[in-house]
Amino acid sequence: MNAIYSWDPDSGHGQPIDTRKAAIATLDVGKDLVALGDFAGRVAVYSLTSRAKIDEFSLQAPIEVVAISPEDSVLFASTGEGTIAICTIGEPTARPWRAWLGTLLAGSPTPELQAVTTEKGAITCRLRKGDERVLRAAFASQQRLIGATKDRVFLASPADDALVFDTLSSEGETRSLEVDRSGDRLAIGGADGVLKIWDLAERQLKAVLQLPNSIQRVRFIPDRPDQIATLDGSTLRLWDLSVLTLLAEACARWQPDERIVPAPALVSLPSRRELCK
Repeated sequence: MNAIYSWDPDSGHGQPIDTRKAAIATLDVGKDLVALGDFAGRVAVYSLTSRAKIDEFSLQAPIEVVAISPEDSVLFASTGEGTIAICTIGEPTARPWRAWLGTLLAGSPTPELQAVTTEKGAITCRLRKGDERVLRAAFASQQRLIGATKDRVFLASPADDALVFDTLSSEGETRSLEVDRSGDRLAIGGADGVLKIWDLAERQLKAVLQLPNSIQRVRFIPDRPDQIATLDGSTLRLWDLSVLTLLAEACARWQPDERIVPAPALVSLPSRRELCK
């Protein structure tokens, strides 16, 4: 994919935001910003309103993950070689991250990070374990960053003089993660078919569900806070988390390409239970 368009649902017309020679590998959308990462290692941030480019930098390796905080104030990116970048976009909502980044630039030791450099206001570094790559990322409330490597899911919280890392899960490979609209609930879908629901405010694991196949996608339903959709194998399921009940399931006749779109649009599920045949 070499172009990104914004669509007006009223007119049905699209306007190009970005066209480039290198194929776009991943994207994320914030409140009014969209971040694009391509296979040439470039990350670009655009305004959805004006379609103007806000910022751009290069990490010299194919971009695997980009994430924008809900306030459009912090950008996270990671590459296939393990390099990660963190930069602040707006004022003053990114103050915790700005304070931490400033402390890091001043030479304060950070146990989880190494090889720290800066370019155009972006901090680039690696996790302390040299071969560890961030494969999934999302922002929670209070500008906390959720990251998933092959072996663990961590919560990174910026403080005035440190970036505090808490390991939420260290069992199995994470295939998908999603933070709900409140920013305080996290869903983790594993390659082993295990779905975990975390309360980030209480730092407690609230629910565990075992699905038959590897979970490719998890998605909270925007207007139904207790419902979540999962895609495992070719089966799309709708769950009620308040009573841990399966509401519906349907056969998905397509396979999403996670390199292109980080999460598919929700499709309408049947009101009655339909099994894939």
